[in-house]
Amino acid sequence: MFRTLSAAVAACVLAYLSSFTSAAQPPKVNPYAPVVAGLKARCVGPANTGGRVADLAVVESNPDTFYVAAAGGGVWKTTDGGHTFAPVFDDQPTQCIGAVAVCQAKPEVVYVGTGEGNPRNSVSWGSGVYRSADGGKTWKHCGLADTHHIGRVAVHPTDPDTAYVAALGHCWGPSKARGLYKTTDGGKTWECVKFIDENTGFVDVQMDPDDPDTLYAAAWQVRRDGFSGGNPRAQVGPGGGLFKTTDAGKTWEKMGGGLPEKVGYGRCGLCVYRKNPKVVFAVVHTSETVGQFTNAGQPPTLVGKDGKPVPVGRAETGGIFRSEDRGATWKKINDLVPRPFYYGQIRVDPADEKHLYVLGVGFFHSTDGGATFAMIARTIHPDHHALWGEPERPDAHDRRRRRRAVRLEGPRADVGSEARAGHRPVLRRGGRYPHAVPRLRRVAGQRELGRAGRHAVPGRNHARGLAARPHGRRLPGRRRSDRPEHGVLRVAERRAQPRERGRGEGAGAEGHSPAGARQE
Repeated sequence: MFRTLSAAVAACVLAYLSSFTSAAQPPKVNPYAPVVAGLKARCVGPANTGGRVADLAVVESNPDTFYVAAAGGGVWKTTDGGHTFAPVFDDQPTQCIGAVAVCQAKPEVVYVGTGEGNPRNSVSWGSGVYRSADGGKTWKHCGLADTHHIGRVAVHPTDPDTAYVAALGHCWGPSKARGLYKTTDGGKTWECVKFIDENTGFVDVQMDPDDPDTLYAAAWQVRRDGFSGGNPRAQVGPGGGLFKTTDAGKTWEKMGGGLPEKVGYGRCGLCVYRKNPKVVFAVVHTSETVGQFTNAGQPPTLVGKDGKPVPVGRAETGGIFRSEDRGATWKKINDLVPRPFYYGQIRVDPADEKHLYVLGVGFFHSTDGGATFAMIARTIHPDHHALWGEPERPDAHDRRRRRRAVRLEGPRADVGSEARAGHRPVLRRGGRYPHAVPRLRRVAGQRELGRAGRHAVPGRNHARGLAARPHGRRLPGRRRSDRPEHGVLRVAERRAQPRERGRGEGAGAEGHSPAGARQE
Protein backbone atom coordinates (compact mmCIF):
# COMPACT_ATOMS: atom_id res chain seq x y z
CA MET A 1 0.00 0.00 0.00
CA PHE A 2 2.79 2.37 0.96
CA ARG A 3 4.64 1.65 -2.34
CA THR A 4 1.52 2.37 -4.38
CA LEU A 5 0.93 5.67 -2.60
CA SER A 6 4.57 6.72 -3.10
CA ALA A 7 4.41 5.96 -6.84
CA ALA A 8 1.26 8.05 -7.24
CA VAL A 9 2.77 11.02 -5.42
CA ALA A 10 5.94 10.83 -7.56
CA ALA A 11 3.89 10.79 -10.77
CA CYS A 12 1.97 13.88 -9.70
CA VAL A 13 5.16 15.74 -8.88
CA LEU A 14 6.72 14.89 -12.24
CA ALA A 15 3.60 16.00 -14.11
CA TYR A 16 3.56 19.28 -12.20
CA LEU A 17 7.22 20.01 -12.93
CA SER A 18 6.91 19.08 -16.65
CA SER A 19 4.09 21.59 -17.07
CA PHE A 20 6.47 24.39 -16.07
CA THR A 21 9.12 23.09 -18.45
CA SER A 22 6.71 22.99 -21.40
CA ALA A 23 5.41 26.45 -20.73
CA ALA A 24 8.89 27.84 -20.60
CA GLN A 25 9.83 26.58 -24.10
CA PRO A 26 9.05 28.92 -27.05
CA PRO A 27 6.79 27.48 -29.78
CA LYS A 28 8.57 25.80 -32.69
CA VAL A 29 8.82 27.90 -35.85
CA ASN A 30 8.92 26.28 -39.28
CA PRO A 31 11.84 28.00 -41.04
CA TYR A 32 10.49 26.99 -44.46
CA ALA A 33 7.03 28.51 -44.03
CA PRO A 34 7.95 31.99 -45.37
CA VAL A 35 9.69 30.39 -48.33
CA VAL A 36 6.83 28.18 -49.50
CA ALA A 37 3.95 30.43 -48.46
CA GLY A 38 3.54 31.94 -51.92
CA LEU A 39 4.27 28.83 -53.95
CA LYS A 40 1.77 26.55 -55.63
CA ALA A 41 2.45 23.00 -56.77
CA ARG A 42 2.65 22.52 -60.52
CA CYS A 43 3.48 19.55 -62.72
CA VAL A 44 6.92 19.78 -64.30
CA GLY A 45 7.02 16.20 -65.59
CA PRO A 46 8.81 13.11 -64.31
CA ALA A 47 12.57 12.65 -64.39
CA ASN A 48 12.65 9.31 -66.15
CA THR A 49 12.27 7.87 -69.64
CA GLY A 50 8.89 7.53 -71.26
CA GLY A 51 8.23 10.80 -73.08
CA ARG A 52 9.28 9.80 -76.56
CA VAL A 53 7.57 11.46 -79.49
CA ALA A 54 5.31 8.73 -80.85
CA ASP A 55 3.44 10.24 -83.81
CA LEU A 56 2.73 13.33 -85.94
CA ALA A 57 -0.44 14.58 -87.60
CA VAL A 58 -0.01 17.41 -90.09
CA VAL A 59 -2.75 19.52 -91.68
CA GLU A 60 -1.76 19.22 -95.32
CA SER A 61 -3.72 22.28 -96.43
CA ASN A 62 -1.70 24.29 -93.90
CA PRO A 63 1.45 22.38 -92.89
CA ASP A 64 2.35 25.00 -90.30
CA THR A 65 -0.38 23.43 -88.20
CA PHE A 66 0.45 20.01 -86.82
CA TYR A 67 0.09 17.86 -83.72
CA VAL A 68 2.82 16.02 -81.86
CA ALA A 69 1.95 12.94 -79.80
CA ALA A 70 4.35 12.33 -76.92
CA ALA A 71 4.48 8.81 -75.51
CA GLY A 72 4.20 10.08 -71.95
CA GLY A 73 3.64 13.80 -72.43
CA GLY A 74 0.22 14.28 -73.98
CA VAL A 75 -0.52 16.03 -77.27
CA TRP A 76 1.07 19.28 -78.45
CA LYS A 77 -0.10 21.61 -81.21
CA THR A 78 1.62 24.29 -83.25
CA THR A 79 0.02 26.70 -85.70
CA ASP A 80 3.18 28.58 -86.63
CA GLY A 81 5.32 25.82 -88.04
CA GLY A 82 6.96 24.86 -84.76
CA HIS A 83 7.89 28.30 -83.44
CA THR A 84 5.64 27.64 -80.47
CA PHE A 85 3.85 24.58 -79.13
CA ALA A 86 0.89 24.46 -76.78
CA PRO A 87 -0.31 21.40 -74.83
CA VAL A 88 -3.89 20.57 -75.85
CA PHE A 89 -4.46 17.33 -73.93
CA ASP A 90 -3.48 18.19 -70.37
CA ASP A 91 -7.02 18.05 -68.95
CA GLN A 92 -7.57 14.45 -70.02
CA PRO A 93 -7.17 11.50 -67.63
CA THR A 94 -4.10 10.10 -69.39
CA GLN A 95 -1.00 11.61 -70.99
CA CYS A 96 0.25 8.37 -72.55
CA ILE A 97 -0.22 8.72 -76.30
CA GLY A 98 0.26 6.19 -79.08
CA ALA A 99 -1.19 7.88 -82.17
CA VAL A 100 -2.75 11.10 -83.47
CA ALA A 101 -4.53 11.72 -86.79
CA VAL A 102 -6.57 14.46 -88.48
CA CYS A 103 -9.24 14.43 -91.17
CA GLN A 104 -7.64 16.33 -94.06
CA ALA A 105 -10.96 17.56 -95.46
CA LYS A 106 -12.04 18.78 -92.03
CA PRO A 107 -8.80 19.31 -90.09
CA GLU A 108 -10.50 20.56 -86.95
CA VAL A 109 -11.45 16.90 -86.34
CA VAL A 110 -8.61 15.17 -84.51
CA TYR A 111 -8.41 11.62 -83.18
CA VAL A 112 -6.00 10.55 -80.44
CA GLY A 113 -5.23 6.95 -79.59
CA THR A 114 -3.86 6.70 -76.06
CA GLY A 115 -1.32 4.19 -74.77
CA GLU A 116 2.08 4.03 -76.44
CA GLY A 117 2.54 1.34 -79.08
CA ASN A 118 6.30 0.90 -78.49
CA PRO A 119 6.29 -1.72 -75.72
CA ARG A 120 9.66 -1.23 -74.08
CA ASN A 121 10.16 -1.34 -70.30
CA SER A 122 9.07 2.29 -69.77
CA VAL A 123 5.82 1.92 -71.72
CA SER A 124 2.55 3.11 -70.17
CA TRP A 125 -1.00 2.23 -71.18
CA GLY A 126 -3.80 4.61 -72.01
CA SER A 127 -7.58 4.76 -71.79
CA GLY A 128 -8.80 4.38 -75.36
CA VAL A 129 -9.63 6.88 -78.11
CA TYR A 130 -10.43 10.59 -77.86
CA ARG A 131 -11.89 12.88 -80.49
CA SER A 132 -11.87 16.65 -80.89
CA ALA A 133 -14.15 18.56 -83.25
CA ASP A 134 -12.56 21.97 -82.64
CA GLY A 135 -8.85 21.50 -83.28
CA GLY A 136 -7.95 20.24 -79.82
CA LYS A 137 -9.77 22.82 -77.70
CA THR A 138 -12.14 20.22 -76.27
CA TRP A 139 -12.10 16.42 -76.30
CA LYS A 140 -14.62 13.63 -76.03
CA HIS A 141 -13.79 10.12 -74.88
CA CYS A 142 -14.88 7.65 -77.55
CA GLY A 143 -14.38 4.33 -75.78
CA LEU A 144 -11.99 1.42 -76.45
CA ALA A 145 -10.54 1.95 -72.97
CA ASP A 146 -9.49 -1.69 -72.62
CA THR A 147 -7.27 -1.60 -75.71
CA HIS A 148 -4.48 -0.13 -73.49
CA HIS A 149 -1.98 0.42 -76.36
CA ILE A 150 -2.73 1.92 -79.80
CA GLY A 151 -0.17 1.86 -82.59
CA ARG A 152 -1.93 3.87 -85.30
CA VAL A 153 -5.11 5.76 -86.16
CA ALA A 154 -6.16 6.24 -89.80
CA VAL A 155 -8.92 8.73 -90.62
CA HIS A 156 -10.93 8.80 -93.84
CA PRO A 157 -9.66 11.76 -95.90
CA THR A 158 -13.13 13.22 -96.57
CA ASP A 159 -15.40 11.66 -93.92
CA PRO A 160 -14.39 12.79 -90.41
CA ASP A 161 -16.72 10.24 -88.83
CA THR A 162 -14.88 7.24 -90.31
CA ALA A 163 -11.66 6.11 -88.67
CA TYR A 164 -9.67 2.94 -88.03
CA VAL A 165 -7.68 2.08 -84.90
CA ALA A 166 -4.84 -0.45 -84.73
CA ALA A 167 -5.10 -1.71 -81.15
CA LEU A 168 -2.17 -3.63 -79.75
CA GLY A 169 -3.98 -4.58 -76.55
CA HIS A 170 -2.50 -5.45 -73.16
CA CYS A 171 1.28 -5.82 -73.17
CA TRP A 172 1.49 -7.97 -70.03
CA GLY A 173 -1.17 -10.56 -70.70
CA PRO A 174 -3.85 -11.93 -73.02
CA SER A 175 -6.69 -9.60 -73.99
CA LYS A 176 -9.75 -9.89 -76.18
CA ALA A 177 -9.65 -6.11 -76.70
CA ARG A 178 -6.91 -6.51 -79.29
CA GLY A 179 -7.71 -6.03 -82.95
CA LEU A 180 -8.46 -3.56 -85.71
CA TYR A 181 -11.42 -1.30 -84.97
CA LYS A 182 -13.57 0.92 -87.17
CA THR A 183 -16.07 3.68 -86.48
CA THR A 184 -18.47 5.32 -88.93
CA ASP A 185 -20.17 7.64 -86.46
CA GLY A 186 -17.32 9.67 -85.06
CA GLY A 187 -16.42 7.23 -82.29
CA LYS A 188 -19.88 6.73 -80.79
CA THR A 189 -19.69 3.05 -81.67
CA TRP A 190 -16.87 0.76 -82.76
CA GLU A 191 -16.73 -2.49 -84.69
CA CYS A 192 -13.80 -4.88 -84.42
CA VAL A 193 -13.35 -5.55 -88.13
CA LYS A 194 -10.34 -7.86 -87.66
CA PHE A 195 -9.63 -10.00 -84.60
CA ILE A 196 -6.98 -12.72 -84.65
CA ASP A 197 -6.66 -13.99 -81.08
CA GLU A 198 -6.20 -12.77 -77.52
CA ASN A 199 -2.42 -12.69 -77.94
CA THR A 200 -2.18 -10.86 -81.29
CA GLY A 201 -3.08 -7.23 -81.84
CA PHE A 202 -2.45 -4.63 -84.55
CA VAL A 203 0.29 -2.02 -84.53
CA ASP A 204 -0.10 -0.28 -87.91
CA VAL A 205 -2.82 0.55 -90.43
CA GLN A 206 -2.33 2.52 -93.65
CA MET A 207 -4.96 3.79 -96.08
CA ASP A 208 -4.67 3.88 -99.88
CA PRO A 209 -4.64 7.63 -100.73
CA ASP A 210 -6.69 7.03 -103.90
CA ASP A 211 -9.12 4.44 -102.49
CA PRO A 212 -10.06 4.81 -98.79
CA ASP A 213 -11.75 1.39 -98.88
CA THR A 214 -8.35 -0.23 -99.41
CA LEU A 215 -6.26 -0.53 -96.27
CA TYR A 216 -3.16 -2.40 -95.17
CA ALA A 217 -2.56 -3.50 -91.59
CA ALA A 218 0.23 -5.12 -89.57
CA ALA A 219 -0.65 -7.67 -86.88
CA TRP A 220 1.80 -8.34 -84.05
CA GLN A 221 2.00 -10.94 -81.29
CA VAL A 222 3.98 -9.38 -78.44
CA ARG A 223 4.19 -9.94 -74.70
CA ARG A 224 6.12 -8.29 -71.90
CA ASP A 225 6.76 -9.65 -68.43
CA GLY A 226 8.27 -8.24 -65.26
CA PHE A 227 11.81 -9.37 -66.02
CA SER A 228 12.37 -8.87 -69.75
CA GLY A 229 14.33 -5.60 -69.54
CA GLY A 230 14.28 -3.32 -72.56
CA ASN A 231 12.96 -5.95 -74.95
CA PRO A 232 9.60 -7.72 -74.68
CA ARG A 233 9.83 -11.38 -73.69
CA ALA A 234 7.94 -12.47 -76.82
CA GLN A 235 8.38 -10.44 -80.01
CA VAL A 236 7.19 -12.83 -82.72
CA GLY A 237 4.41 -15.35 -83.15
CA PRO A 238 2.33 -17.29 -85.64
CA GLY A 239 -0.58 -14.85 -85.46
CA GLY A 240 1.29 -11.86 -86.86
CA GLY A 241 1.61 -10.76 -90.47
CA LEU A 242 0.47 -8.25 -93.08
CA PHE A 243 -3.21 -7.98 -94.04
CA LYS A 244 -5.22 -6.14 -96.68
CA THR A 245 -8.86 -5.18 -97.24
CA THR A 246 -10.48 -3.73 -100.35
CA ASP A 247 -14.00 -3.36 -98.93
CA ALA A 248 -13.46 -0.95 -96.04
CA GLY A 249 -12.70 -3.67 -93.52
CA LYS A 250 -15.51 -6.13 -94.19
CA THR A 251 -13.07 -8.84 -95.24
CA TRP A 252 -9.33 -9.18 -94.79
CA GLU A 253 -6.72 -11.28 -96.56
CA LYS A 254 -3.29 -12.15 -95.23
CA MET A 255 -0.76 -11.09 -97.84
CA GLY A 256 1.95 -13.40 -99.18
CA GLY A 257 3.37 -13.61 -102.68
CA GLY A 258 7.02 -13.15 -101.74
CA LEU A 259 6.70 -12.22 -98.08
CA PRO A 260 8.39 -14.51 -95.53
CA GLU A 261 6.82 -17.94 -95.06
CA LYS A 262 7.04 -20.57 -92.30
CA VAL A 263 8.36 -18.05 -89.79
CA GLY A 264 6.89 -16.13 -86.89
CA TYR A 265 6.10 -12.51 -87.70
CA GLY A 266 7.19 -9.70 -85.43
CA ARG A 267 6.59 -5.98 -85.67
CA CYS A 268 6.08 -4.72 -89.22
CA GLY A 269 5.43 -1.27 -90.69
CA LEU A 270 3.80 -0.18 -93.93
CA CYS A 271 3.65 2.85 -96.22
CA VAL A 272 1.88 3.57 -99.52
CA TYR A 273 3.50 5.67 -102.24
CA ARG A 274 1.26 8.68 -102.63
CA LYS A 275 2.03 9.43 -106.27
CA ASN A 276 1.34 5.82 -107.34
CA PRO A 277 -0.57 3.84 -104.68
CA LYS A 278 0.11 0.59 -106.48
CA VAL A 279 3.55 0.79 -104.89
CA VAL A 280 3.61 -0.31 -101.25
CA PHE A 281 6.62 -0.71 -98.96
CA ALA A 282 6.99 -2.73 -95.76
CA VAL A 283 9.65 -3.26 -93.12
CA VAL A 284 9.26 -6.82 -91.87
CA HIS A 285 10.53 -8.43 -88.67
CA THR A 286 10.50 -12.23 -88.37
CA SER A 287 11.69 -14.90 -85.96
CA GLU A 288 14.84 -15.24 -88.09
CA THR A 289 15.77 -11.56 -88.22
CA VAL A 290 19.41 -11.10 -87.25
CA GLY A 291 20.18 -8.98 -84.19
CA GLN A 292 16.56 -8.59 -83.16
CA PHE A 293 17.50 -8.36 -79.46
CA THR A 294 20.16 -5.67 -79.97
CA ASN A 295 19.94 -1.92 -80.32
CA ALA A 296 21.09 -2.12 -83.93
CA GLY A 297 18.83 -4.85 -85.25
CA GLN A 298 19.52 -6.27 -88.68
CA PRO A 299 21.90 -4.02 -90.66
CA PRO A 300 21.27 -2.89 -94.25
CA THR A 301 22.54 -4.83 -97.23
CA LEU A 302 26.27 -4.32 -97.59
CA VAL A 303 27.89 -2.50 -100.47
CA GLY A 304 30.83 -4.16 -102.22
CA LYS A 305 34.14 -2.58 -103.19
CA ASP A 306 32.69 -1.91 -106.62
CA GLY A 307 30.05 0.31 -105.05
CA LYS A 308 27.22 -2.11 -105.81
CA PRO A 309 25.10 -3.81 -103.14
CA VAL A 310 25.69 -7.48 -102.50
CA PRO A 311 22.68 -9.81 -103.00
CA VAL A 312 20.03 -9.50 -100.29
CA GLY A 313 19.51 -12.29 -97.81
CA ARG A 314 16.67 -14.78 -97.63
CA ALA A 315 13.15 -13.43 -97.39
CA GLU A 316 12.66 -15.38 -94.15
CA THR A 317 15.09 -13.09 -92.32
CA GLY A 318 12.88 -10.09 -92.97
CA GLY A 319 13.94 -6.70 -94.28
CA ILE A 320 12.52 -4.08 -96.64
CA PHE A 321 9.92 -5.36 -99.12
CA ARG A 322 8.31 -3.66 -102.11
CA SER A 323 5.08 -4.38 -103.94
CA GLU A 324 4.09 -2.87 -107.28
CA ASP A 325 0.58 -4.34 -107.43
CA ARG A 326 -1.02 -3.17 -104.18
CA GLY A 327 0.29 -6.07 -102.15
CA ALA A 328 -0.49 -8.99 -104.45
CA THR A 329 3.21 -9.81 -104.84
CA TRP A 330 6.31 -8.67 -102.97
CA LYS A 331 10.05 -8.51 -103.51
CA LYS A 332 12.71 -8.12 -100.85
CA ILE A 333 14.96 -5.17 -101.69
CA ASN A 334 17.12 -4.78 -98.56
CA ASP A 335 18.02 -6.57 -95.33
CA LEU A 336 17.54 -3.52 -93.08
CA VAL A 337 15.40 -4.02 -89.93
CA PRO A 338 16.41 -1.53 -87.18
CA ARG A 339 15.79 -2.69 -83.59
CA PRO A 340 12.59 -4.42 -84.66
CA PHE A 341 10.16 -4.27 -81.74
CA TYR A 342 10.86 -0.60 -81.02
CA TYR A 343 10.41 0.99 -84.44
CA GLY A 344 8.77 -0.69 -87.45
CA GLN A 345 8.53 2.64 -89.30
CA ILE A 346 9.12 3.15 -93.05
CA ARG A 347 8.26 6.18 -95.21
CA VAL A 348 8.51 7.01 -98.89
CA ASP A 349 8.92 10.49 -100.32
CA PRO A 350 5.44 11.59 -101.49
CA ALA A 351 6.81 12.58 -104.91
CA ASP A 352 9.76 10.22 -105.50
CA GLU A 353 9.64 6.49 -104.79
CA LYS A 354 13.44 6.29 -104.99
CA HIS A 355 13.70 8.11 -101.68
CA LEU A 356 12.93 5.84 -98.75
CA TYR A 357 13.34 6.51 -95.04
CA VAL A 358 13.55 3.83 -92.36
CA LEU A 359 13.47 4.90 -88.73
CA GLY A 360 15.47 3.36 -85.92
CA VAL A 361 18.21 4.24 -83.49
CA GLY A 362 19.76 5.75 -86.60
CA PHE A 363 17.90 7.57 -89.37
CA PHE A 364 18.30 5.62 -92.63
CA HIS A 365 17.83 7.11 -96.08
CA SER A 366 17.92 5.53 -99.55
CA THR A 367 18.14 7.39 -102.85
CA ASP A 368 17.98 4.30 -105.07
CA GLY A 369 14.64 2.80 -104.13
CA GLY A 370 15.98 0.79 -101.19
CA ALA A 371 18.88 -0.99 -102.87
CA THR A 372 21.26 0.77 -100.47
CA PHE A 373 20.75 2.77 -97.30
CA ALA A 374 22.95 5.38 -95.68
CA MET A 375 22.62 6.60 -92.14
CA ILE A 376 22.06 10.34 -91.96
CA ALA A 377 24.65 11.38 -89.44
CA ARG A 378 23.17 14.55 -87.98
CA THR A 379 19.62 14.59 -86.71
CA ILE A 380 18.37 15.78 -83.34
CA HIS A 381 19.21 12.60 -81.43
CA PRO A 382 19.35 8.84 -81.94
CA ASP A 383 15.96 7.08 -81.86
CA HIS A 384 13.36 8.12 -84.44
CA HIS A 385 9.73 7.10 -84.18
CA ALA A 386 7.79 9.30 -86.60
CA LEU A 387 8.30 11.12 -89.89
CA TRP A 388 6.13 13.15 -92.25
CA GLY A 389 6.99 14.44 -95.74
CA GLU A 390 5.16 17.36 -97.31
CA PRO A 391 3.43 16.52 -100.62
CA GLU A 392 4.34 18.62 -103.60
CA ARG A 393 2.01 21.45 -104.59
CA PRO A 394 2.36 24.18 -107.22
CA ASP A 395 3.02 26.89 -104.65
CA ALA A 396 5.16 24.72 -102.34
CA HIS A 397 8.44 26.44 -103.16
CA ASP A 398 7.12 29.96 -102.54
CA ARG A 399 5.40 28.92 -99.32
CA ARG A 400 8.53 27.20 -98.01
CA ARG A 401 10.64 30.25 -98.83
CA ARG A 402 8.24 32.56 -97.01
CA ARG A 403 8.02 30.26 -93.99
CA ARG A 404 11.78 29.90 -93.80
CA ALA A 405 12.19 33.69 -93.90
CA VAL A 406 9.75 33.98 -91.01
CA ARG A 407 11.50 31.22 -89.06
CA LEU A 408 14.93 32.75 -89.50
CA GLU A 409 14.15 36.44 -89.19
CA GLY A 410 10.98 36.72 -87.15
CA PRO A 411 10.72 37.17 -83.37
CA ARG A 412 11.57 34.17 -81.21
CA ALA A 413 9.26 32.64 -78.68
CA ASP A 414 9.37 30.20 -75.81
CA VAL A 415 7.51 26.99 -76.44
CA GLY A 416 4.07 27.31 -74.94
CA SER A 417 4.61 30.90 -73.77
CA GLU A 418 4.13 34.37 -75.16
CA ALA A 419 6.45 35.53 -77.93
CA ARG A 420 9.28 37.73 -76.81
CA ALA A 421 11.27 39.50 -79.48
CA GLY A 422 14.99 38.97 -79.30
CA HIS A 423 14.93 35.61 -77.51
CA ARG A 424 15.86 32.35 -79.19
CA PRO A 425 14.39 29.43 -77.25
CA VAL A 426 16.35 26.28 -76.55
CA LEU A 427 14.17 23.23 -76.06
CA ARG A 428 15.12 21.09 -73.12
CA ARG A 429 13.86 17.94 -71.54
CA GLY A 430 14.20 16.33 -68.18
CA GLY A 431 15.19 12.77 -67.50
CA ARG A 432 18.54 11.09 -67.26
CA TYR A 433 20.23 12.92 -70.12
CA PRO A 434 20.27 16.68 -69.50
CA HIS A 435 21.23 17.86 -72.98
CA ALA A 436 19.83 20.70 -75.05
CA VAL A 437 17.88 20.66 -78.28
CA PRO A 438 19.26 22.89 -81.09
CA ARG A 439 18.00 26.45 -81.31
CA LEU A 440 15.05 27.01 -83.58
CA ARG A 441 17.34 28.96 -85.92
CA ARG A 442 19.44 25.85 -86.35
CA VAL A 443 16.48 23.50 -86.55
CA ALA A 444 14.64 25.61 -89.08
CA GLY A 445 17.42 26.69 -91.34
CA GLN A 446 20.45 24.46 -91.07
CA ARG A 447 19.22 20.90 -90.69
CA GLU A 448 18.50 19.74 -94.19
CA LEU A 449 16.81 16.57 -95.45
CA GLY A 450 14.04 15.67 -97.80
CA ARG A 451 13.37 16.08 -101.45
CA ALA A 452 9.74 17.08 -101.53
CA GLY A 453 10.13 19.88 -99.05
CA ARG A 454 10.04 20.03 -95.29
CA HIS A 455 9.99 16.96 -93.10
CA ALA A 456 9.18 16.91 -89.42
CA VAL A 457 11.37 14.40 -87.66
CA PRO A 458 10.79 13.70 -83.98
CA GLY A 459 13.09 11.58 -81.92
CA ARG A 460 12.62 10.77 -78.25
CA ASN A 461 11.73 13.40 -75.70
CA HIS A 462 12.31 11.97 -72.24
CA ALA A 463 10.61 14.95 -70.60
CA ARG A 464 7.02 13.81 -71.07
CA GLY A 465 6.43 17.17 -72.66
CA LEU A 466 8.44 20.18 -73.75
CA ALA A 467 10.06 22.95 -71.78
CA ALA A 468 11.89 25.99 -73.07
CA ARG A 469 14.14 28.75 -71.89
CA PRO A 470 15.54 31.90 -73.53
CA HIS A 471 18.91 31.17 -75.09
CA GLY A 472 21.79 31.72 -72.71
CA ARG A 473 19.93 30.98 -69.48
CA ARG A 474 20.30 27.71 -67.67
CA LEU A 475 17.58 25.70 -66.02
CA PRO A 476 18.27 24.84 -62.36
CA GLY A 477 20.14 21.59 -61.93
CA ARG A 478 20.95 21.17 -65.62
CA ARG A 479 24.27 21.50 -67.33
CA ARG A 480 24.61 23.44 -70.52
CA SER A 481 25.24 21.48 -73.69
CA ASP A 482 25.07 22.03 -77.42
CA ARG A 483 24.43 18.37 -78.16
CA PRO A 484 21.30 17.82 -80.28
CA GLU A 485 18.55 16.12 -78.35
CA HIS A 486 15.03 14.78 -78.52
CA GLY A 487 12.08 16.65 -79.97
CA VAL A 488 10.67 17.71 -83.32
CA LEU A 489 12.88 18.79 -86.21
CA ARG A 490 11.76 20.71 -89.29
CA VAL A 491 14.21 20.67 -92.13
CA ALA A 492 14.57 22.32 -95.53
CA GLU A 493 15.21 21.00 -99.02
CA ARG A 494 18.91 20.16 -99.28
CA ARG A 495 20.10 16.84 -97.80
CA ALA A 496 22.75 16.43 -95.16
CA GLN A 497 25.88 14.43 -95.88
CA PRO A 498 25.14 10.75 -95.16
CA ARG A 499 27.44 8.35 -93.43
CA GLU A 500 29.29 5.57 -95.15
CA ARG A 501 26.89 3.17 -96.76
CA GLY A 502 26.38 -0.33 -95.55
CA ARG A 503 27.02 0.41 -91.89
CA GLY A 504 24.54 -0.76 -89.29
CA GLU A 505 23.10 1.62 -86.75
CA GLY A 506 25.29 0.19 -84.03
CA ALA A 507 28.38 1.25 -85.95
CA GLY A 508 28.83 4.74 -84.67
CA ALA A 509 25.28 5.96 -84.06
CA GLU A 510 25.78 9.10 -82.06
CA GLY A 511 24.98 8.69 -78.41
CA HIS A 512 24.26 4.95 -78.52
CA SER A 513 26.18 1.80 -77.81
CA PRO A 514 27.21 -0.56 -80.62
CA ALA A 515 25.24 -3.63 -81.55
CA GLY A 516 25.04 -6.18 -78.79
CA ALA A 517 25.83 -3.67 -76.07
CA ARG A 518 23.62 -3.04 -73.11
CA GLN A 519 20.26 -1.62 -74.13
CA GLU A 520 18.26 1.09 -72.41
